[in-house]
This record gives sequence, structure tokens and C-alpha cells, in this order.
Amino acid sequence: TLEPVFAAAFAWTVGGEDFFAIKALGGFLIFSAMIINEVGKLKGKNKVTGESK
Repeated sequence: TLEPVFAAAFAWTVGGEDFFAIKALGGFLIFSAMIINEVGKLKGKNKVTGESK
């Protein structure tokens, strides 16, 4: 889920916490992992099982 990313953004904008590059990298990794997971699910739906070419 994107909860940690939104929590960090909220803490930075509203709470006045410091924003470090490592936090941005962590958010990017979470977001990219979610995208990769969803793309993998979409590709898996197109596969036909039990047939050979």
C-alpha cells in the first residue's frame, strides 16, 4: 500500500519534518514495486495454460 508514502508526505507538509533523499528513495521503491506487481498481474491474465505452441 501507499500508506508509508502518504504518511511521509503528510509529515513533511503538515508536521514540518525534515525531508531527506533516503525517504524519497524509499517512497520511490514502494511505488515502483506496486507498479511492477500490478503489471505482472496484468501479464499473467493473458497467459493460456495447458496448451503448447
